[in-house]
Parts: sequence; C-alpha cells; structure tokens
Amino acid sequence: MVELSSVVAAIGSTKTTLTTGWQRITVTATVPSISDKTLGSDGNDSFRLNIWFDAGSDYNSRTDTLGQQSGTFDIAQVQVEPGPVATPFERRPIGTELALCQRYFQKSDSAASRSHWQGYVVNGAQYLSHAPLQVSMRIAPTVTLTNTANSGFSTATGGITVDTLAFKETRTCTGTENSGYFISTWAASAEL
Repeated sequence: MVELSSVVAAIGSTKTTLTTGWQRITVTATVPSISDKTLGSDGNDSFRLNIWFDAGSDYNSRTDTLGQQSGTFDIAQVQVEPGPVATPFERRPIGTELALCQRYFQKSDSAASRSHWQGYVVNGAQYLSHAPLQVSMRIAPTVTLTNTANSGFSTATGGITVDTLAFKETRTCTGTENSGYFISTWAASAEL
C-alpha cells in the first residue's frame, strides 16, 4: 500500500511580462513549511517548480488566470537557490557538474565498468570482483546488481561489500571449469 503525502502548495503564482528579446527574470518566494507533515512511504516526495506558458481555464487558480498564450518561448540558465536575494548564475564546467551528480547515482554503462571475474574456478570456492566507482559517493551507496552472464556460477548475484569508492561482489562457484566467469551490471544510489 502506498501512503500519499499531503500536498503543500502555498507559494502561489507570479506573472511576468515577456519581451521578444532575452531578459533576466528573478522571482523570490517563501517556501511553506512541511513541519508536522507526514512524508509518503514510497519515497517520491519532492519540491516542484512549475513554469507555465499557457493554461486553460481549468488551471486559473494555479496560474493566476494566465489563459491561452501563443509564441515561442526559450529558457536558459534557470537557478533555484535558498536566500532572500538572487545571485548571479553559477556556471560550472560539465565535468564538475557530472562529478557532483555521480556523488548521488552511478551505474555501469559499458562492458568495462561491469562487475566481472574470469578464470579457472573450483566448485564451492568463493571468487571476488572489485568494481571501482567513478567518483567518491557522498555515503556508501545501495548497490543493485543484475546478472548478465555466467559460466560455472549460478545466475544469482553475489554478496556485496560497499564503501564510498568501490564495491565488491562475492560469488560461490557451482562447478569446476577452466574458464569460469560471472558478469553483473550495477547501479549505485546514495540519494538523500
């Protein structure tokens, strides 16, 4: 059963007059408290910002009667930040932005980054695969493994030992072979 959170939607709307050229638009709002609210059990609680360019009469209360609009609208450099004053747009190199995102989520995206072990195997022995993470995650992540191929091992993924820099998968061999192997894809999540 999914428990739904109650919606807190008290910021209201702000209309802005647009021009045909680029312009900087700054909007300041006070975010309502969620104190004494019960967060949902399904983990999809979120903070949402809606930018409306067009809205029919069904949405009058949410858009301050924006109404039907027409045109081409371009948006660039959106920044949401805490505090009473809007600061200049913060430009970060794409590599820095990627590394910051990878502190929260990473996954194997190529054959080279999968968890894998290969070699001579003996029935009943344990074998260890070491998979380094691209960047140090903010906490030891939850790692989900999916078996993609195996020989001399069962299709079940193995035990996991995790820290912020890497994880290890341990599997017990189910047969003796000259070239046994196991391969797993993975996803590592360190969400809040």
